[in-house]
Amino acid sequence: MIRNIIFDWSGTLVDDLSAVWRSTNFTLENVGRPAMSLKQFRAEFSLPFDKFYEHVTPGVALEELEEWYKESFQEEQKQIKALPHALDFFDFCKKHKLKTFL
Repeated sequence: MIRNIIFDWSGTLVDDLSAVWRSTNFTLENVGRPAMSLKQFRAEFSLPFDKFYEHVTPGVALEELEEWYKESFQEEQKQIKALPHALDFFDFCKKHKLKTFL
């Protein structure tokens, strides 16, 4: 019997690609690096993000990059929407007393 459902946030429950891409470009521009096209971002971005930033912004402190990213993402996240049926699935889990974790 299934008792727990564990979700990933990005791309599973929400489409946050545009917000992440724009916030990444804001971060890159703050260190004097060129912005990435969406195609380039999709090809190059990887997790863990610290390795990605080491590659595209060598020598820049992660703490500084995170400050710029968070500054931009604070606004960009307002545009993030749930993917179709995500809320319905949460209602299903609640109805069936399934614990959900994000």
